[in-house]
Amino acid sequence: MTSHQIYPATLQDVDVVAEIVASALADLPCSAWLVPDTQARAGILTDVFRIFVGHALEHGQIDVAAASLGPDQPASPDQPARPTRSARPARSARPAQPTRPARPARPARPVRPATPAQLIDPARPAGLSESTGMAGHHGPVVGAAVWVHHDRPALSPSDDTERLRQAAGENSGRFEILADLFAAHRPEQPHHHLALLAVLPTHQRRGIGSELLRHHHLILKRERIPAYSAASTLDSRRLYAAHGYRDRGEILTLPNEATFYPMWRDPANAGNSVDPENL
Repeated sequence: MTSHQIYPATLQDVDVVAEIVASALADLPCSAWLVPDTQARAGILTDVFRIFVGHALEHGQIDVAAASLGPDQPASPDQPARPTRSARPARSARPAQPTRPARPARPARPVRPATPAQLIDPARPAGLSESTGMAGHHGPVVGAAVWVHHDRPALSPSDDTERLRQAAGENSGRFEILADLFAAHRPEQPHHHLALLAVLPTHQRRGIGSELLRHHHLILKRERIPAYSAASTLDSRRLYAAHGYRDRGEILTLPNEATFYPMWRDPANAGNSVDPENL
């Protein structure tokens, strides 16, 4: 299983996170109800999720997963790899000069060992923190976990009504129905809400979702904070259950019978969860 770099998203990542979420969720039954037009669905979902992702950055945390790169691998397209220097041509031989008395040789300067960061980027100045600028050495982002902290709303019609209507057009009423449904069943107890967990379809079944969950669960364990999510498929329900989530409350249903499974993770009782493979 390939290991991935997990790091917090910034405003620069809003577009790519929105596109990943839209791509991962476009074929789900809930998305088919939200945007019935199959041709327009991907674009509308991306525009709507762009609003939500920006909201989550302000009121929570978004973790993104990118493939780790070795020293010889190119960086992601938005951060091109540093070009290698071509070998200098050999200098032509000079005419022989009259011999001079030899000077005593200077003692060689000790060679400073390269830091791990310099092994990745030889042009990196010595002494620079190895965590600084490491985003330039990851591959393309392939997954994201969108968390909203318990003390802030995830998204309600009153927050971005006009932006939502512009993004969703004639489908905006359906998004508002879904937001109201989630808001009515969200637990009042303090928690972190896993609003979205998405991996590009071409990278699913590689354990990326589990990596993203483990990353944030370490924070929840340290802070002793529960987590809540509404799984949109039986597969995601099984994934969450393997990471310590348990069913909570009634199943939520949309008019087209698309279902969501509310789940709760108590950090005190999540230590015996079994980590699934290839999820």
